[in-house]
Amino acid sequence: HGPDGYLYVPRRNTHKIIRLNAATGAVVDTFLTSSNGLSTPRGLAFDNAGNLYVASSGNRQLRKYSPSGAFVNTVVNYASGVTLLTVVRGPDGFLYTLSNTGAGTTAEIQRVDPATGSATSWATMTSGSGPMAWGPDGNLYVADYDGDKVRVFSSNGTAVRTLSQNLVGPCGVVLAPCSLMDFGDLPAPYPTELSADAARHIFVAGSLRLGSASDADGEGHPSALADGDDTDIDGDDEDGVAFPVLSANTIANITVTSNISADDHYFV
Repeated sequence: HGPDGYLYVPRRNTHKIIRLNAATGAVVDTFLTSSNGLSTPRGLAFDNAGNLYVASSGNRQLRKYSPSGAFVNTVVNYASGVTLLTVVRGPDGFLYTLSNTGAGTTAEIQRVDPATGSATSWATMTSGSGPMAWGPDGNLYVADYDGDKVRVFSSNGTAVRTLSQNLVGPCGVVLAPCSLMDFGDLPAPYPTELSADAARHIFVAGSLRLGSASDADGEGHPSALADGDDTDIDGDDEDGVAFPVLSANTIANITVTSNISADDHYFV
């Protein structure tokens, strides 16, 4: 998902990235097309500033776009014969790309500095198709469609284990909380996402909580101003504590709101 709360979906056959309403699944709009330089997009990732990085497989480029969709630059150009499969942002702020090299029998994960475009080999395997996802355990999970498995790597690129039981042609990896969560709102570069094991608590509908408008999140919303959860499609839920303008040597009233007004005294 993007920092605006919409789901961004690459459509490689039509060279587009569309946006979906995360709650309803309805198409919102077409965010990028081939006119923006896309060719067979196969993966995407966002940074804390809302910039979008796209694994554009058809032209073998890792491309960067601004939050408004304006092209910024090509981060990495890949050599002829390399098939760029996907990209994911790591908890360390670097980008991790998966590609098949040579005849397509060897897959390589590269660690890419988004600021400089410097790419170094991070891990290799006999096959791998992506997508990839970082888990709250600090490991990277890589789908291997041809190998009927999911490969797991530690934060330094060491193979940890392979998941294969009852898997046939896995074409995606999603790690999600077992229960609805309310993720913390912090400014970048503090972690707010599940992949970074960010601060969060279980969201139980009807239970006492600070604020009348707090909502459940499927994932944290990183942003430079710590307002990612307030500018998404769910709206602003920061109404728990309201401070007036404070002046020295004066008494001020601080308003505390909960979802159950009769229980406000529990927050004192």
